[in-house]
Amino acid sequence: GRRSERGLALAEGVAASPRLVAASCPLPASEASRASAGGASRGNRSAGRRRSLLAAALLSLVGTAGCRQFAYEPQKAGPEYPFFLPNGPTERIQVFSDGITLELVNASGRSFRNFDVWVNQRYSRFIERLDAGETIRLPVDTFWDHLGEGPQTGGFFASAAPTPIALVQIQVDEVSPLVGLISVPNPQETP
Repeated sequence: GRRSERGLALAEGVAASPRLVAASCPLPASEASRASAGGASRGNRSAGRRRSLLAAALLSLVGTAGCRQFAYEPQKAGPEYPFFLPNGPTERIQVFSDGITLELVNASGRSFRNFDVWVNQRYSRFIERLDAGETIRLPVDTFWDHLGEGPQTGGFFASAAPTPIALVQIQVDEVSPLVGLISVPNPQETP
């Protein structure tokens, strides 16, 4: 219909008009040097620089607006995940997360003392004790990686979805195998 004919005429007009194409596309280096040598005034060049700086500033603001913010505190950096340790048995300790708190429910007959809890092979926290039959609640924002970054927490004012808690392990020392825990998926985190 009429729209397609008008669109075709506009497309042909743009292709046939080098001025319209040059106005919407950057000039090749050879044409740009000829244009600047052709008498561009000093005022036009400084106005162009101001526009370029303004455009760059706006792009940097727009570019960072979509970036996710993570907790980052270098002074709280912890150890690196011990990939050199083998995986050991899985204990009957269930782990629940609501994005703000990690709840460990020890349904096993084993107590643990002075150990690290590892989340997703990245974030850790030291725990003094977890007795058999005990339940402890740990704020997610108290876990840190070796760079001082923490997991994304949830809550009402959260800017992004909380970090899913997929793998939770206990490291009892520097040589023993890691103890696996049972991570119960959060229904709000599953697709």
